[in-house]
Amino acid sequence: MSKDTMQDDFEDFFSDGGKSPRAIEQSGGRYCLMQATSAWHIWRAASSIQSSEIARLTAELAQAQNGAQMYEY
Repeated sequence: MSKDTMQDDFEDFFSDGGKSPRAIEQSGGRYCLMQATSAWHIWRAASSIQSSEIARLTAELAQAQNGAQMYEY
């Protein structure tokens, strides 16, 4: 997922679907609210962890499927 798409998803969430646009106001490329900045950093970290976990689980699944194919009758 690109940073822009991730940030769009975050802003949609943090602004309650656009109902609270002031929650995601920016100045100089940064969020005005400290809470928004903190939440954005957490969102990015969680997305990074989730992406690496998905990759690990996908690799494990592929490995398990390859092992199962070896023992098919």
